Amino acid sequence: MLNPLSKKQLSGYLFGGVLFLLIGFLVYAMISLSTSSKRTSLLAKKGEVDVTSWNFHQDGPIALNGEWEFYANEFITHEQFQDTDLKPEPDTYASIDKKWHKLLIDGKLMSGHGYATYHLRVKHNDDLPVMGLTIDSFLSSYALYINGKLICHNGKPGKSKKQTIPSYQPLTTSVNLEGEVSDIVIYVSNFHHILGGGSDKIYFGKSEDLHGQRNKVIAVQIFVAGSLMVLGFFFLGMFLFWKDNKSVLYFALFCLVQCYWVIGSNFYLIKGVFPNLPFELTSALEYNAMYLAVFFAVCFYSEAFPTKFSPFIIRVLGTITLLFVIVTTFTDNNTYTHFTTAHNIISVVSILYIISILIYAIVRKSQNALYAFIGMILLFSAAFYILLVHYHVIPAISYFFELSMVGFILSQSFILAHQFASSFKEEEKLKLENQKQAEGMTTLAEELKQQAEELNITNTLLNEQKMEMEIKNNNITAGINAASHIQQSMLVREDVIREEVKDAFVLWQPRNIVSGDFYWFRKTEDKLIIAAVDCTGHGLSGALMSMSASNMLNDIVLERHTYTPDKILYQLQQSVNEQFLHSATYHAGLDAAVCVIDLKENKLHYAGAKCPLIYIQYNELHQIKGDRLSIGRMHGKQQSQFTLHTIDLDTPTTFYIFSDGFQDQFGGDSDKKYSIKRMKGLMAAMHRMPMEKQKHHLLNAFEHWKGDNIQIDDLLVLGISI
Repeated sequence: MLNPLSKKQLSGYLFGGVLFLLIGFLVYAMISLSTSSKRTSLLAKKGEVDVTSWNFHQDGPIALNGEWEFYANEFITHEQFQDTDLKPEPDTYASIDKKWHKLLIDGKLMSGHGYATYHLRVKHNDDLPVMGLTIDSFLSSYALYINGKLICHNGKPGKSKKQTIPSYQPLTTSVNLEGEVSDIVIYVSNFHHILGGGSDKIYFGKSEDLHGQRNKVIAVQIFVAGSLMVLGFFFLGMFLFWKDNKSVLYFALFCLVQCYWVIGSNFYLIKGVFPNLPFELTSALEYNAMYLAVFFAVCFYSEAFPTKFSPFIIRVLGTITLLFVIVTTFTDNNTYTHFTTAHNIISVVSILYIISILIYAIVRKSQNALYAFIGMILLFSAAFYILLVHYHVIPAISYFFELSMVGFILSQSFILAHQFASSFKEEEKLKLENQKQAEGMTTLAEELKQQAEELNITNTLLNEQKMEMEIKNNNITAGINAASHIQQSMLVREDVIREEVKDAFVLWQPRNIVSGDFYWFRKTEDKLIIAAVDCTGHGLSGALMSMSASNMLNDIVLERHTYTPDKILYQLQQSVNEQFLHSATYHAGLDAAVCVIDLKENKLHYAGAKCPLIYIQYNELHQIKGDRLSIGRMHGKQQSQFTLHTIDLDTPTTFYIFSDGFQDQFGGDSDKKYSIKRMKGLMAAMHRMPMEKQKHHLLNAFEHWKGDNIQIDDLLVLGISI
């Protein structure tokens, strides 16, 4: 179990974190001061700027900031600007690096959709070297003219969506200026984004300086993108060989998605390779890459620290990301760009959530938590920096985003490298342990060989004893089988019963080879006497008791000429008591149901010792319970007389007598007894079937209920239809 950090250790980590942030802010402040100490711009006033005092050799390029003339929903030509009579008054003055949706035109905010003209009059020396312009771009198309000559463009600006061809790609271009005044006119159109207008400063300076700066930025971005791509494919390949670690997969996907975002945004390097890519496609890919990068980063940390992250939050974030991707993929730019602010908030919250989890992991001394925390601080800095620059809160800092991303990737690569190293060390440790175990197994094998020889001797003796036991068991089984034949010869055959009663069946199935349950059938004069008897015990003891009870019934009915069921049971009780009077160890007893069919009077007489009678007339089932005491000495109390029940057979009647073996069988889904209630339902459902079919129906129901359980008692059911 992990031990929590002491106050001293916790204070040290917190101090280190604060110190890290403080150093970061100091570095930022130094960079800001170093860039602000050098002049970068002269503010234009009322559409004019004078750069004659600017030394482009020493001061470098200049940002054309300040007040540009702005003409809403108009394209003003160079000729109109040159003719004082034709030149219109500007609608307002606007900064070139701001979107136009916050500009007031005739007292109303300008819509993000529309077109406009930006105009700036630049005064400069007439001996300038080859100059250049760096234009970040405009939303979502523009054309830039100097002194009426087209210098550069992105897409094609128009006065309607149909006339406009959108495009977005920052560029640096060269221009030769003549004279001392240059008119810069920019036509901008936007019908494909919720925001229109400029997005960054326009830099004016020596062509070689601007191209040099651009090449440096492109080189850094290519380096970052290449590093991300190499790491992405490396870890993706690693995942194919180590699929148990999903953090490797998510980190690989994050690197690949972030790689595209680097080349598919900012300088849009991908357009340099594929210049004809549609604007909608590159825009959708850029936004989807941004959405997926956040999701894959969260998934990476949730897999690296699985016990710390909430699966519910991961699922919610995954659902939101999927919705963003679907909307971006299947709608146009005007629709999905409405959700940019919402996603920025979700991204910041997600990163802060990860940081809070990592702080907790550091406190709990989780492995690699500190490196993950440093990486997340760097990622948070990069994301927060992008947002601050996007919303024009701070100026752009050269290479800040790229260096933050490189730091993040390196720190997280260290985590995965540490995991791999730990796995390799564990594997080496296992190899050493296996080697020791192999040596131990060799010694153990020798000991086992000696034990095996001893076991062979013991096994030989056991086999001899087993053979003796099998011979004895076979002899015993043969004796029991012989007893089974004797018992079956005692029972009246089912076909003999059918000679007297056409519709009848007997279901008799011993638990063992021989049974303690038996049935008895005789015809005397004009009466049919049927009995179902359940004797004490199973196997041989029950079988011997059943043979004795069968002989008693022969004596009672055939010798004493007793033909009423209640008297037959009473005399059977007397006979059992007399025969086992002197037995101190065996408490003989039995349950029985006796039926007498009076063919002359067309009546059915019944008496029972615990065993019931079920009969069906007019499709209605009736149950007559037997008297509640068994026959014999085993219960102490004796039944002084048995109750006689008489049923008229004027209507078709089906009746059943049986032992308790069926209803007491355990089985079914809940492993419960079958119960008399289920038996009654079964008999009510099947009583119209032919008797032979009823017998098979009962047996199938019994076997299905029993399933894999053992049969717990002997089984006996007699059914007769009259």
